[in-house]
Amino acid sequence: LSHEIRNPLSVAMEAAQALEAMANGLVADAEHGGASYLQLIRRSITYVVDVLTNMLDLNKFSEGKIVMRPENCSIHEDILIPTREMMFLSKAGNVSVEVVGQDVGLYVDKLRLKQIVTNLVSNAIKYTTEGFIKMEVIAEDERQVVITVSDSGIGVKTSEYHNLFSRWEQLGSSINGAGIGLCLCKSLVTAMGGDISLNKDYNSGIVGHPGSQFV
Repeated sequence: LSHEIRNPLSVAMEAAQALEAMANGLVADAEHGGASYLQLIRRSITYVVDVLTNMLDLNKFSEGKIVMRPENCSIHEDILIPTREMMFLSKAGNVSVEVVGQDVGLYVDKLRLKQIVTNLVSNAIKYTTEGFIKMEVIAEDERQVVITVSDSGIGVKTSEYHNLFSRWEQLGSSINGAGIGLCLCKSLVTAMGGDISLNKDYNSGIVGHPGSQFV
């Protein structure tokens, strides 16, 4: 876990040092200015905060201290669109972040639902280099709402199915990940009286990029 904290903090420190050098007139960055360094700092610190928040929440679950605070909300306006705007800033390249489907009003803990979706989209971003990341809402009836997060990434290996939502499980060893996001999603969804699973029959439709879909 130490590298999950050390690596982004090192990036933030290097960016801060570059900004300091620019402020002192020691170097110039005519092409990007300081904005790119500020983005690096913001993204790095946000990542560390997310990792620590997830860890703390998992510990709260194990101690039975998580309390749900439901309220009326719009899934599109309060959950999915803000997540798209935040995640779109952190993903460069040929990847679109989309919100589709009908908007639905729901009485739910807005903060926790957003945390679930953010974790799923963050996971998709790590493994998707081209194509799309899509969030969709389907109201099956008055009492059941289905939210899916789909992508055109590398997909999930069959060997990883059985412990997908286990604590510290990481999808692939070549990409950074603390391995607690999916476990936290499972815990939060269960606490809300719902269920979460991987659609094993999903295919993104893009050759060479099977993708994954969490429901």
